[in-house]
Amino acid sequence: MGSTRTIVLTLALVAVPVAAQAQEVQLTGPLAGAPAIKRQVLHRQGRLHLGIVPAFTFGDEYVRHLFAGGRLEYNIFDFLAIGVWGGYAPLTLETGLADEVQDKAYRSGGGGQSSNQNLNFPYGHEEEGHEDWGNRQDFTEGDQLGRMQWVAAGELTLALLRGKLGLVGKVFLDVDVYAFAGAAAVGLQERADVDRPTNEDDPSDVSQATRVAIAPTFGAGINMYANNWIGITLEYRALPFSWNRSGTDECCSEDGESFPDGHIDEDDRQLSFNQMLGVGVIFALPTTPEIAE
Repeated sequence: MGSTRTIVLTLALVAVPVAAQAQEVQLTGPLAGAPAIKRQVLHRQGRLHLGIVPAFTFGDEYVRHLFAGGRLEYNIFDFLAIGVWGGYAPLTLETGLADEVQDKAYRSGGGGQSSNQNLNFPYGHEEEGHEDWGNRQDFTEGDQLGRMQWVAAGELTLALLRGKLGLVGKVFLDVDVYAFAGAAAVGLQERADVDRPTNEDDPSDVSQATRVAIAPTFGAGINMYANNWIGITLEYRALPFSWNRSGTDECCSEDGESFPDGHIDEDDRQLSFNQMLGVGVIFALPTTPEIAE
């Protein structure tokens, strides 16, 4: 029993210096102070990124927008960039809700209700056999709906994460995940200011007016680099601002008691989040990136 105890104590005394020595080697060995990744490809730092990024809006109430867009940014560091983004909407599509409004917005006849519809959903004189609703002007084709025409934004981009994406365990792509925030100017086409007609059998004016709205913009995305100078980008963007998307009378009089107030003006604008998704290609210049030590 005594010999067994002696052997255990001897092994313990031998093991303690070995463990201490191993710990010391780990702290002061050749890997001490070495970076986690050596010879990392810096896809961003000191490079100009030119992106062709078409985008489309989603969650729209009445009109969807397809933007031909792009971004240009200079990467000050591998994690920080400053740039601009812009887009033009050559194509818009009415949503199912717009069609529903068009199909079901009819003149109910009589008094203030008919007059209110005369402002919101314009119609002309009555047709034979349709005295109950009159000759409607289209809610959609009558062009009272609001539309975004173009967007231009300045923004800061922060690259949050970097890594590699493996495809089927054979193809690996360098990837970075980024977030951005900035300010944008948005060119809008909305229904012009108009008062309810005094003659309820006359259609109300649905002429359009243009203006520029200033809005914050923010979002996030991911870049996947196919090689040293070409990559694929996926991006989500939000543009919250107030506008009159339906071209209808949505607000009350100045005393806050009369609704609707019989006027369409800036008081009828309502806040919308205005979201879009973009998918495109980015090109990096110079074509050869820096390599970290």
